[in-house]
Amino acid sequence: MSADALFKAQLDLIKGALSPNCFVIGDFNLDASMAFRDDYYNKKLLRSLIDFTLENNLDQIVTFDTWSRTINGSIKTSILDHIYTNNNAIVNNLNFETPTFGD
Repeated sequence: MSADALFKAQLDLIKGALSPNCFVIGDFNLDASMAFRDDYYNKKLLRSLIDFTLENNLDQIVTFDTWSRTINGSIKTSILDHIYTNNNAIVNNLNFETPTFGD
């Protein structure tokens, strides 16, 4: 089974679990900020995810970078963590917290 077919099968499982006032949360390893980039290497999978969210009236509520690294002297950022809901009214606040690594 291709990666695209497997991903679509997983989205079908999620679809079966959707209910009013629900959230779909995860690190899909798909950069939501690349939705309009034709050169994105995971474009096909991201397109499947976007189609799924549109078909099921789910809105992505993470709009800020959730990953960043310095690579070859340049800062690279992505929106890899996803939170979708079918009812934005139940979301009061969403904040990003910088991770800490012990003392």
